[in-house]
Amino acid sequence: MKRYAVAFVLLLLASGAGAYLISSAPVGGFFAFEGLPGGLRPLTLRVDAQNSDLPASIVNPLGITQTLMDTWNAVPGADNVFGTAVLGGNYTGGSLGVNFGIFDNGIFEVAWDPDGTILGAFGGGLGTLGLTVKSIVVSTGEIRDLVVIINTHPTALPAGPSAPGRFRATLLHELGHATGLSHTPVGIAHQFTHGFEFAVPEEFPTMYAFSIPGGPAEGGTLEADDRAGLRTRYSQGVAGLGSISGTVTGISGAAVNEIPVRAVSGTTPNKVHVGVLTNSNGRDRGEYQILNVPPGEYRVLIETVNGRGAVTGPVLDSNGLGSRPFVLATDEYWVPGDTYDPAVDTRGVFATVQVRAERDTGAIDFVLNATPIRAGDTLQGNFNTVDSRVMDAFFAFHPTDYFVFDGQAGQPVTITATAAASPNPVTPQLRLLRPNNFSVEAADEPPPPAGSATINTTLGRTGIYTIAVLSGVALGPGASTGDYSLSLSGSGGSLPAPPVVTAPALALGVANGPDASVGNPTCPTGMLQIELQAGSHEELWVDAITLRASGSGDDAQDIARVRIYLDNGGNGRVGAGDRLVGEGTFSADNGTLTIGGLNVEVDAGGTNHLLVVYEVTVTSVMSATAGLGATLWWAAAAALLLALVRPVRRTGAPLLLLLALSLSSCGGGADPAPVCANPAFDAGGVSVDFQVRVDPGDITAVTPTTNPSTPIANLPATTLRSGTLTVSN
Repeated sequence: MKRYAVAFVLLLLASGAGAYLISSAPVGGFFAFEGLPGGLRPLTLRVDAQNSDLPASIVNPLGITQTLMDTWNAVPGADNVFGTAVLGGNYTGGSLGVNFGIFDNGIFEVAWDPDGTILGAFGGGLGTLGLTVKSIVVSTGEIRDLVVIINTHPTALPAGPSAPGRFRATLLHELGHATGLSHTPVGIAHQFTHGFEFAVPEEFPTMYAFSIPGGPAEGGTLEADDRAGLRTRYSQGVAGLGSISGTVTGISGAAVNEIPVRAVSGTTPNKVHVGVLTNSNGRDRGEYQILNVPPGEYRVLIETVNGRGAVTGPVLDSNGLGSRPFVLATDEYWVPGDTYDPAVDTRGVFATVQVRAERDTGAIDFVLNATPIRAGDTLQGNFNTVDSRVMDAFFAFHPTDYFVFDGQAGQPVTITATAAASPNPVTPQLRLLRPNNFSVEAADEPPPPAGSATINTTLGRTGIYTIAVLSGVALGPGASTGDYSLSLSGSGGSLPAPPVVTAPALALGVANGPDASVGNPTCPTGMLQIELQAGSHEELWVDAITLRASGSGDDAQDIARVRIYLDNGGNGRVGAGDRLVGEGTFSADNGTLTIGGLNVEVDAGGTNHLLVVYEVTVTSVMSATAGLGATLWWAAAAALLLALVRPVRRTGAPLLLLLALSLSSCGGGADPAPVCANPAFDAGGVSVDFQVRVDPGDITAVTPTTNPSTPIANLPATTLRSGTLTVSN
């Protein structure tokens, strides 16, 4: 028997508080992504027939519903989810469960609620603009039934010109929930914590959790984040889009899960915002991947969010923001080699990431900001209106600073934060977070002395601990700041130095082909091995390579084909585990050959090898020796003919024999199949030689931070040259 769960998803007024839901059906330690199974699509919706439940300005609600269903269907690269909107019954609080809202009967409804009775049945109120209630198969996330409820009370849809826009935006949002989309993390931090990547109202996605006056409520349009979400759930094999991926950790390496990562492209008022939460794959590693991103240049940031007492739990707390009072997160942009040091990692320092079609950036990795503190140190801190914010159980946000120290198991420590004397002192609070998962190991001892907070504890494990210093009161945008001091005693050694950021580079491989002499014909021969070295904190992508031929052999005639392999064996020879990535032929002797479409990726900090292989036929050697070969054949034929003519008196026999010898001498008029052998080099025969080189700028290689049209500028400005291959016959 299948197990079902009923899920609730709300859209709330900007002034209200509410659920921050990413998945309504967590299963087996990770998000069970909701979706409509193929057998229910395209979905038919039965729309409330009671138009008197709507303001007079809402005309033709059935037609509006169909238009908004079609808006979701128009997302390129996604399957059509919706079918037809048809007229249903009169849906009221009294008829709920009688003639509509009967779950698992396979009938999907949209209801208008003018008095809050339908919303109230599911725990909603008049501060809720819309509510979608779904029946979900817990084991798979399949949506089996649902009802969409739109609040049409005057508090939600006040009379006036804004009512139609808000109605459309709310309904479009709830239809997104009907597809299985949940509330996006894009913008949630800015709304409550004054995050530093501002989005103007019209840039907020439709699936944002709160109504934004002047934003999607004014028309109900889909934004890039909405489109990316739908493509991810119902992909048609999207072409032309890329993705951004990486990790978010602390300096200890502990994963930071369920916090938003956002990519922002363009300039106001037309910026593109696309975002996800870390750990949506349930691996508990702080990983994220923003899928279906249009190619272009993006800033990538993590932003403050809250909702759990620990950030390692694989399931987001469905009770919503503030159900527990702490999560470690802090606003920051990504830079290569991102570190914990805020002196380096500041708001004004960021790198732009180039998203390319059909590619994932990889390695856009964050290490959360924190200030190192050692035993005996006393540091000065400041709470201000642009600090990271942590929300308490009463939906108030507190400025928070983070500090790290290296602790040893069994060591006693004392941590003290004291407010500085000022006209407006702010009492600090303290939390000590474990090194492995950022859960709270100790908190300040209640009640704290006036103007200070203290933690006395013995460390339970060895590792890098994080101290969170929170303002005791929430600071609004116009509030004054407060200074404090923080001291640590009993523990705290030196921290690892921030990693050195190395650049990508090219070099000759250690197995680069030496000078060699072989007979003709030859096997495919490794001519040039190129070592690709990715930078320490970015992937390296190699798209094309230009080869420059030289030597006495005719590169157009003598080289049947040039192939490039990913030399996974690293031995300079083609093996079973090597992958062909490109091929071509020289069009002229001593010419150039550009082979594109390689799509070779080297992981950050890694090394791969490319192997340039020649398949040699050496027709120029054959033509140079053809006269000698023909003379020898004819001499043998003449001798044999003389021996045979005398005893053989029958007419035609010498002619037949001569014809057979003639055909043998020219190979029957067809080229023989290539023979993979290396006969001994004949120093006395006719020989030719070949070389190939790669000059500076001949390799088109880029990283996620380089302009797609410009090859990397800091690759070595040296020529990579093969050994000489001499072939004889």
